[in-house]
Amino acid sequence: MSIRDQAVKAVREFFFEKMDPRTKSLRGAALWDLHFGPYDAEYYKDAQEVENWPGYTSAVEALETWSGDNISEVWVDIQTMEVLTDTPPDDMLGKDIYHFERGDVRRAVFKELVTDGGMNG
Repeated sequence: MSIRDQAVKAVREFFFEKMDPRTKSLRGAALWDLHFGPYDAEYYKDAQEVENWPGYTSAVEALETWSGDNISEVWVDIQTMEVLTDTPPDDMLGKDIYHFERGDVRRAVFKELVTDGGMNG
């Protein structure tokens, strides 16, 4: 796994920790729906976690709302894979820090829902 891939993983995990269980379930079911057709609790492996499936469009809208309230730009120290929410000091900026703008973070967290699935980039 490349250093960039490790940094993306660190960002994804950082924001997953902030996600409530309902949001995680909607994300998973919406990705399933995007890739395999209309969501079907019989086939989705985490179906028991998705109660009252609101439908794809409503799920994406809920994810958009969560994203708007919780996603921000971040920096990743590639030596430690620590995610930083504040701008690092100038002496840290450079080759040891990856900067993820808000859109990059959204793509890391929501994957194809941003690029192909109707979420705004």
